Amino acid sequence: MPGFSLTEAIDRTRGLARGADELGTGMRILRAAAIVASGTLIVRFGGMVKELMVAASFGRSDELEAFMMALLLPSFMLSIIAGGSTSSIIPVLADLRLNHGKSEANKLMANAACLEGVLLLAVMLLLALAAPMLFPMLCSGFSQDKLMMTERIFYWLLPALFIRGFSSMWADVLNAGHKFALVSMTRWRRP
Repeated sequence: MPGFSLTEAIDRTRGLARGADELGTGMRILRAAAIVASGTLIVRFGGMVKELMVAASFGRSDELEAFMMALLLPSFMLSIIAGGSTSSIIPVLADLRLNHGKSEANKLMANAACLEGVLLLAVMLLLALAAPMLFPMLCSGFSQDKLMMTERIFYWLLPALFIRGFSSMWADVLNAGHKFALVSMTRWRRP
């Protein structure tokens, strides 16, 4: 912002956040929607820049096709795991926080995080073991060298399943706690 230092801008934003308690419900919803929309706009622009950089770096090459196929399995499994587990726990978390206090909600999150961690590690292990059988079927038109490159990239990307699974869960927890800005601004970091 012209004429403001970064700390002044942060202080003004915090003041707006504190002032939201004095606003009506409609204004709080509008404020939250504006924060998410602003973050989404920035993220989408960052995604577009990322895609342009990938296209400029790789073009239509074997490396890009190998990367896209290697990313397919972790992304697919993440959408299944993160989509189901976190969306089912958030209403329960919100209810616990409201009716039984923060400590009960924290216990639920600790248990859910452990369960999600075990589930993500198990899926990672199964994918790692199944990859040599799955990729020849999924990449049937690839040469042997390109297929091996795809598998190598896959093994490098596999830990992202664990990291993104946890980040998705914590993003939903932050959203349930009305912390929308942080979540909307971190989505650009996902591949």
